Amino acid sequence: GGHGQGGHGQGGHGQGGYGKGGRQRGDDAAPGAPDHIEALLRQCSGSSDMWEVIEQYGHSFGKQHVIIALYQLGLCRQYERGTPQVSLTAALLDRLVLFAPDDLTVDEAARVLWAFAVLDEARGHGSAHRFAIQLGEMARRRVDEFSPSQMANAASSLSKLVKNSQEDELVGKITTAFSEYALGKGSMPRFPPEDLRPWIDFLQVSSGNGPAGKGA
Repeated sequence: GGHGQGGHGQGGHGQGGYGKGGRQRGDDAAPGAPDHIEALLRQCSGSSDMWEVIEQYGHSFGKQHVIIALYQLGLCRQYERGTPQVSLTAALLDRLVLFAPDDLTVDEAARVLWAFAVLDEARGHGSAHRFAIQLGEMARRRVDEFSPSQMANAASSLSKLVKNSQEDELVGKITTAFSEYALGKGSMPRFPPEDLRPWIDFLQVSSGNGPAGKGA
């Protein structure tokens, strides 16, 4: 008890310039505990905040921390200007590929593939590329666990990562398998129309017909 209030007083702490402000949510956990690290990562407002957390706690990152960090870095890359610090991304990738792709949830898989597609250094990381293709194989086996938006995200990201015709074929197999599952193979679809929309949009874009619903 009492740890949250006394341990690292609320006063002025967040202004210290290293992005630990708003720490209350992580306060229930001891510093460095998994849920404390997760709270810190989610509270980061930019890549400099991220690097502080990664440098301080990266050695104890579990699977979900690495995935959250890569996803947040992908967001930073899209919204921030400036030179990216690729060395720490590489460290995260090195750690991620130690986990078994099948141990990821479908949501984690979709997030990782998205981050890989956004982070240029992930594309040039041999082990990360292998991991991405293994995630694709996992997606093909587990199509029934994905929502249409998750699969649209995963398949779209994977299609940006493929390097040869075999990998391109994998994206095609995933697309066919999920379409058959989601659209019900000629019977009733498994999702309501509004949930299917992201997948239908992906199919139209990937077939070269442009985004659906431009007038919507």
